[in-house]
Amino acid sequence: MKNLISKVASRLAPRTYENLQLLATVDVQTGETVATMLARHQVEVKELRAEVNELRRDNRRVTELYDAVFERIRSDNPLV
Repeated sequence: MKNLISKVASRLAPRTYENLQLLATVDVQTGETVATMLARHQVEVKELRAEVNELRRDNRRVTELYDAVFERIRSDNPLV
């Protein structure tokens, strides 16, 4: 029965059937399917984006502090 359904699915929607086979394949080394690996990578990408945004905020704050210090030095010493 499974073979019959496989054959019918491969004839009716070959690209979809191939994609489903790809998603169902298991990585021999890790034992993960493509779908679980994709989900794990999506979580990692989300975490990395959050870290990048945090670094950008920190960088912006350092720049603001640098500008404030430089402006303070300039106001205390007009020759600079």
